Amino acid sequence: EHVTEVGLAIGTPEYMSPEQAAGDRELDGRCDVYALACVVYEMLAGAPPFSGESARAIVAKHLSEPPPPLRARRPDAPATVEQALARALAKDPADRFASVAEFTAALEETRPGALPSLVGRTRSIAVLPFVNASADPENEYLSDGISDELINALTKVDGLRIASRTSAFALKGKPQDIRAIGALLGVSAVLAGTVRKSGARLRITAQLAAADDGRTLWSERYDRALDDVFAIQDEIARTIVSTLRTSFLADIAEPTPQRDTHSLEAYSLYLKGRFCWNKRSQEGVLESISFFKQAIDHDPDYALAYSGLSDAYALQVDYRSVPVTEGYRLAREYALKALELDDTLPEAHTSLAWVLHVYDWDWPGAMREYARALELNPSFATAHHWYSFVLLVNGQAEQAVMEALTALELDPSSLSVRRGVGWLSYYTRRYAQALYHLRRAIAMNPTSEDTYRVLGLVLMQQGAYAEAERAFREAITLSPDLSYATAGVAHVLALSGRRREAEAIVAELEARARERYVTPVAFCIAHLGLKNVDQVFHWLDRAYEDRRGWLTYMKVDPIFDVVRSEPRYEAFLKRMRL
Repeated sequence: EHVTEVGLAIGTPEYMSPEQAAGDRELDGRCDVYALACVVYEMLAGAPPFSGESARAIVAKHLSEPPPPLRARRPDAPATVEQALARALAKDPADRFASVAEFTAALEETRPGALPSLVGRTRSIAVLPFVNASADPENEYLSDGISDELINALTKVDGLRIASRTSAFALKGKPQDIRAIGALLGVSAVLAGTVRKSGARLRITAQLAAADDGRTLWSERYDRALDDVFAIQDEIARTIVSTLRTSFLADIAEPTPQRDTHSLEAYSLYLKGRFCWNKRSQEGVLESISFFKQAIDHDPDYALAYSGLSDAYALQVDYRSVPVTEGYRLAREYALKALELDDTLPEAHTSLAWVLHVYDWDWPGAMREYARALELNPSFATAHHWYSFVLLVNGQAEQAVMEALTALELDPSSLSVRRGVGWLSYYTRRYAQALYHLRRAIAMNPTSEDTYRVLGLVLMQQGAYAEAERAFREAITLSPDLSYATAGVAHVLALSGRRREAEAIVAELEARARERYVTPVAFCIAHLGLKNVDQVFHWLDRAYEDRRGWLTYMKVDPIFDVVRSEPRYEAFLKRMRL
């Protein structure tokens, strides 16, 4: 739906200007300024300025409440950006910038380097998620997949930096202005488009625009048979590079198309698998396994599908829907198969590295595989993110921090990367930094139970026991079966002198364990708080037998301070080769 001549799409109440919410019919470009400011605010703060339990509640806030100051949610944001947003979010249109261009210019006055999440624009492009214009919403996997393939193809072009997928996809369904997107993502150009599938026919429209002024550099419409999708993607990538070279990046390399499969059916199924895997849910993981297996049935030599299957089984362990040993056995098997088919695939090296890291505790092997993945794709944020933890547990804390921050720079809108920096800050006892990143992660997604659990650990180390308990209980509310968080409550109750209540929670966990599997890690956490040292080591042995990845961090986790003087602790570290 377009509400003014500027053409910003207002899809949800989060981006609705007060005059639009009030039902005014005479809307102008200042309405778009307000909507765009909501998007910019969300990109920088991790959440829109106004939220609520219903559309009505959100609209009411747009009409009556002042927006929270940006630096209350993001302290490192420049004051000039906060001031520009405050003006753009004014209730009275007369108090706002007169146009989107004027607002964008005000944001850009902070450059160069003022916004921490932004990097220089030179030699860079963002590929926005293509819009599914089909009648069937189920075809969204195809529009997302085509965007992913273009990102992958352009990533391989020497001399060209591509905005991360997560940062670009954070704009999905949001109001869009090319100049603002360029400022937010730090790119020279922006590619956007639509995909319409009808039977065996496909219509793809694509438009490349300059980020400095929004002018169209190139646009095209492709009406082809569905089985021409590979050729269309290659043609778009070649045309983009040619256009960029003509416009302002003369020395970037030609793209080198690389087909991972020639089977349209396998390709479509792989896209569906990744689409489901990216949901990060138990149901999504199970669906992704089915799609990846079907892709392999259509093309037994499809290396990316095997890598996807490896990642799916590893993630399935986290959702406790497959035993640890079985999940990682399959994850290893499929990662090795992917490498057998294509040892230049960075995704496959990263898949194998995760198994070596979390399950095998093979530190040299994991570091070797992560390093190879990054050699093949230096912009692979996930590899930087995971690599940081292997470096940490092997005594290279400063290098670990650098890798984590590199991942965050490459993918500032990724919840897992942001939370990962919080984890790393906790392990290195930088608690203020940990709190900042974890609260940013919660603003990005307030329904992620893992983030609240880590927040509880940080608050506990700061002695803020009441706040820590609230954080753990919030995690339990979001995921009642999360034994880690339940054990966290027991731990913090014990530390705050409420031993009887803590012991009652341990008894609850024991009763639960008689009915279904409860990770030994939960009992370790609870007994560490209660200082039941013999019980701690009993459950550590059980966790070792179960190959729990949590053990990899025991050398750096502050929660183990209570047993560090124990000879059994040092002996256990040797078992872990730490």
